[in-house]
Amino acid sequence: MDYASKKTLHAIEQEREDVKAERDEWRTAQSKLKIDKLVFLDESGTNTDMTRLYGRAPSDERIVDYTT
Repeated sequence: MDYASKKTLHAIEQEREDVKAERDEWRTAQSKLKIDKLVFLDESGTNTDMTRLYGRAPSDERIVDYTT
């Protein structure tokens, strides 16, 4: 059996009902943003935690995990 090794991490807080409600409100509010006023900050190169980024799953499935 082949295994995929890349894991997708989500913050565990995303499972809380209050956070889900706030995320829904944010998605609704996004349509009202002025695109020409947005600023993009690239912080993707920063990883200071020790969370594992790889795991095992069947090759046709993506691993979804949660971190704090």
